[in-house]
Amino acid sequence: MPEIKLNLIEGFVKKFKSRDVKFEVEPLDVNLAKLQFNLTKRVEREVYEHGDFAPLVEKFESKDPTLDISTIKVVIRKSDNDSPKKKLRVIELHVNDKAGLNDYVYTLKEGEKKDIVEAVNKRAFFFTCKSVAMSVSEGVK
Repeated sequence: MPEIKLNLIEGFVKKFKSRDVKFEVEPLDVNLAKLQFNLTKRVEREVYEHGDFAPLVEKFESKDPTLDISTIKVVIRKSDNDSPKKKLRVIELHVNDKAGLNDYVYTLKEGEKKDIVEAVNKRAFFFTCKSVAMSVSEGVK
């Protein structure tokens, strides 16, 4: 059985850690998955069935040099079409371009709290967010 020389590995790790090397580029998929995970945890407790609530915001800054986007933000807020009979909530996706001049806003879902919870928990939510971000990055509106 081959012998593993841990001192060589430890030496490499020490040299590597002593340098100021940062891996700031995370793929879009990883960031979107984290965003969706955080939303699913927060939406259940912070979005109320009735009454007002502070808008729920989850965002991340894209440091990927291959994409022409700087920030992706999901906002869950009370709908402008809210009525006493139906308590509507809306999910908006905001994507900023690299220059920070344009904020593209897409309404992903409008409905009551159960509809919002259901939409955020679906796999399609991830793919829709990714599709919109890629479209903005490629210049398609």
